Amino acid sequence: MGRRISGTGRLGALAVALAAAGASSAQFSEQERAAVQEYWLKQGSIRQEVAGAVGEQWVARLTPEGSVYLREFYRTFTNAKVVPTADPTAPTAEGQAWQGWLDARIAFDDWAARRAAAERNAADAGRPAPGLDPGPPDPGPAPGDMALRLGEPPRFAGVVRPVRHTVRFHDGTEFRYLDHVAVRPKYAYYRFHEGVMAAGTPVVRLAREDLETLFDEAGVDRDARVVMAAVSLLEGGFDSVNTYDTGFVSVGFIQFASLSQGGGSLGRMMLVMKEDAPQTFDSEFRRFGVDVGQDGLLVVVDPSTGEELAGPSANMAIIQDKRLTAVFQRAGAACRAFRVAQVKSAYRSFYPADDRVTVVFDGVETSVRVGDVFRSQAGMATLTDRKVNTGNLRPLAERMQAVVDQAGLRTVAELAQYEQELVRAMTYRKDYLLVASLRQPRTVDAASADRRGTRTGRGSQKPPEKRRR
Repeated sequence: MGRRISGTGRLGALAVALAAAGASSAQFSEQERAAVQEYWLKQGSIRQEVAGAVGEQWVARLTPEGSVYLREFYRTFTNAKVVPTADPTAPTAEGQAWQGWLDARIAFDDWAARRAAAERNAADAGRPAPGLDPGPPDPGPAPGDMALRLGEPPRFAGVVRPVRHTVRFHDGTEFRYLDHVAVRPKYAYYRFHEGVMAAGTPVVRLAREDLETLFDEAGVDRDARVVMAAVSLLEGGFDSVNTYDTGFVSVGFIQFASLSQGGGSLGRMMLVMKEDAPQTFDSEFRRFGVDVGQDGLLVVVDPSTGEELAGPSANMAIIQDKRLTAVFQRAGAACRAFRVAQVKSAYRSFYPADDRVTVVFDGVETSVRVGDVFRSQAGMATLTDRKVNTGNLRPLAERMQAVVDQAGLRTVAELAQYEQELVRAMTYRKDYLLVASLRQPRTVDAASADRRGTRTGRGSQKPPEKRRR
């Protein structure tokens, strides 16, 4: 049988501890907070139950502590953000030795956790314990220099019993979540075992006519909408939600994230909807206890206690109480104004055509508009993917400067002829040069031929801004 959530446990302590971390001024009146509590008591509901049949409930999962250690380990040999879908390789002999030990420790911990889970499941089901698989060898203590640099590593895998959460709204819509999300053993961004993931409906499965009208309402041009749809395949649908990783609360087709302070791109996107469609925002968010302050920080009403929480403490409330999580998914699944706000915000925040980087041509610093160099859909998708996932375009300026210096280029138009080379250098999670549905940059040979010929690029070009160093 399921049960209702009651009380906040460590959430209440977190709220007190984080109260001074930049909370918004009060968003809900006393009457409004009481109405939120009344709604979740009498109209909405949540049930929780252990997932799986008896004898199948215990599983092995990466620990948040182990994931934090992995990220710190990777930082010892790379300053760049680790690509979430891949593991970096240490460039030095010492780093490779550390990495070999770490791989062995992760394999051993995962095996030990899986064996312990099998034993617990057997005990629950009243059956004999399974035969002991010898498994990989225990690698022993961490190398001395590694332990001095990073400290003794934690367990990388533990035994957990995931819980299924079912949230029901007054209109009968239900959303189901499973905590203790399964991630790969070397994932560097897992942080909250209470967190969940809901992929939602991928953008590519939505009716083309509906997407076109959404992009029209958001004021997005043709090339940008193709690029945004391509990048969203790596993120999710309008109704996707993710609350288990370093994004804290991530929502929508581009995964707008609240980050540690409880605002981020998610807070900015929520503000767009609140300003564009205030009545709809009230009916889709505030009535259920979710809001955003003018400072861009999320604000929620704890459904159990009626307490208003903002910023970091709102983050933790959404992660821990799946009723608040479901508010975002429900809006993404059915609310047009919320979808328009997502598209508009993604275009403003992540589409990099009008971003500028500084490049030196012939001793002259030049402010280069990104869209004057990256003119293909594949090129813009590559940069958009990087900006969505890392928040910036680093190291684009360095890559551009290297091409300028190596090829002896003197103008932005000449640099644009090397777009394919730059796209390859900036590829992050996915190689969009291999996506046939996207318009591709010219080949290096074609660029060289252009340079020897007219030295002109396609389309119009805004004049660069120059200043002598």
